[in-house]
Amino acid sequence: MVELEILSKKENPLLNRIEAKFSVPHAGSATPRKKDVAHALSEEFSTKPELVVVDDYCTRAAGMKASGVARIYHDKQSLENAEILKRGGSKKKEAKTGAPPAEAAAPKK
Repeated sequence: MVELEILSKKENPLLNRIEAKFSVPHAGSATPRKKDVAHALSEEFSTKPELVVVDDYCTRAAGMKASGVARIYHDKQSLENAEILKRGGSKKKEAKTGAPPAEAAAPKK
């Protein structure tokens, strides 16, 4: 289990989320994975792990404490409206006409 220390938190009603700065002490072990930190944050804020976005997360040189910023959304719709999803949750938007992206439509040389 990841031990967290919440340094600050701020409610952002416009984007329907909480913005939090945190630190994770990890003396004698590797920096915990973002996935594990997101899970610990979801327990701290009583929400689902998929509604937590961990950003700017790293350990400073020769440090025993990682720090980062997290955005904790209140619902999935708010997350999808505010974040650009990458990697496994990637979404590609097509034009409103339903046409494929321009790169796919252009002939290859």
